[in-house]
Amino acid sequence: MKIFRIFIKFILLTIFIFGGIVLIFSKFEQKTYLYEHNFENAEWGNNIEFEFDIVAFAKYEAFLLLRHNSSLKTKDILYKFSIQDSIGITKIDTLELNTIDTNGMWIGRGLSLKTLRHSIYKDSLSFKKGHYKINIEPLPSEQKIKGIESVAIVLNK
Repeated sequence: MKIFRIFIKFILLTIFIFGGIVLIFSKFEQKTYLYEHNFENAEWGNNIEFEFDIVAFAKYEAFLLLRHNSSLKTKDILYKFSIQDSIGITKIDTLELNTIDTNGMWIGRGLSLKTLRHSIYKDSLSFKKGHYKINIEPLPSEQKIKGIESVAIVLNK
């Protein structure tokens, strides 16, 4: 009987220690990064900059999340996307985001009049450990896009 109690205590202690180790290490590895910028008066007209740190090399899928309301009148949104790594190398691309399908219906989903739209930048981006900056600028940059409530970047591991 005494051996059985010692065995049960050993099992419980092992589970407790293993669970603690898993919990500690799961805190260090972040699988999703979300960076969001909200606009006053639902108008996007200037450059947005997101800064973040990557703690270990990994590949991520990059998504642009766009929240808009019914006052958005444009079908296509052009924007300049740039990413700068920790050693100063910058990659720049011009991308197009379709907001309305061929039938004139909003693309995306959401509650109320707001719609959430996903746009994949690339299949995957490789990030080394370091500090990164992402810039997103609507084109043409001298015009404000009315109806945009927020823009966010999501990186999924």
